[in-house]
Amino acid sequence: MGLCDELETKLRKEREDSEKLMEAVVKGLLESAATEKPELEKPIPLQVAAIKLK
Repeated sequence: MGLCDELETKLRKEREDSEKLMEAVVKGLLESAATEKPELEKPIPLQVAAIKLK
């Protein structure tokens, strides 16, 4: 039973660490999105878009 408890504890810790990492990544993305305007959001004329697609 001790082995099961040990594995359960490790899994719980890994899950918690994974959640913290994901929260940090999302927070970083949201902060950078708030301070920068990505290139994709800048409008471009339709003719230029058609040329870039070719």
